[in-house]
Amino acid sequence: MVRRLTAPTRLAIAGWSLALLALVPVAARAEIYICKDGGGHTITSDRPVAECADRVMRVMSGGLVRREIAAPLTPEQRRQKQVEQDKLRADAVAAEEQRQLDRILLARYQSDLDIEAARKRALQPVQDLIAGSNQAIANAEKQHSSVKAESEFYQNKPLPFTLRRKQEEATRTIQNEQSNIQDQSATIDDINATYDAAMKRYRELRGSDASKPAIASAGNLDNSAKAVRKR
Repeated sequence: MVRRLTAPTRLAIAGWSLALLALVPVAARAEIYICKDGGGHTITSDRPVAECADRVMRVMSGGLVRREIAAPLTPEQRRQKQVEQDKLRADAVAAEEQRQLDRILLARYQSDLDIEAARKRALQPVQDLIAGSNQAIANAEKQHSSVKAESEFYQNKPLPFTLRRKQEEATRTIQNEQSNIQDQSATIDDINATYDAAMKRYRELRGSDASKPAIASAGNLDNSAKAVRKR
């Protein structure tokens, strides 16, 4: 014979069932901390394990690993991390500086022909100085030749003071001007290196349009820089 449940009984059972179901998530969310100590023994606890403060701990819940608590960094790891962070900051600063330089470059020159023209203007005064030094050397060499010719009249005799002074002045002038030429030649190398770098970067920014005059604008500058970063 089947016994039927009365309405109050069914309600009571339903209530208890709901109460039990409400407890399931709470139990499932209980966290268990698991780690291995220095001796390789597994330790479990319902809270972080003090013996594993310098080791990796796994946090489990409902039979699954929910997360890992990383071991504290060693002094060497902290140093390495600091080095990496410093490099990231330095790279970010360098990237921003390059972006500003790119904007200046694109704003200053309308085409690569402008860069070549600027190079010539920068080189001209230095080349003039070298030409002046070469002329001074040529004059000093003539003075040497003149002193040598006059010295033939004083064979086996001391040269007069005026001739000796001219000879010394000519020698000193040649030495000084040769040194000046070396310095100015180094300056020319520096100028060319600077404009070579500017030309290379400008052509990277503008690509095939580098020889075409461009109207500089904030939008154009930013677009050119973005195009280079995508390459």
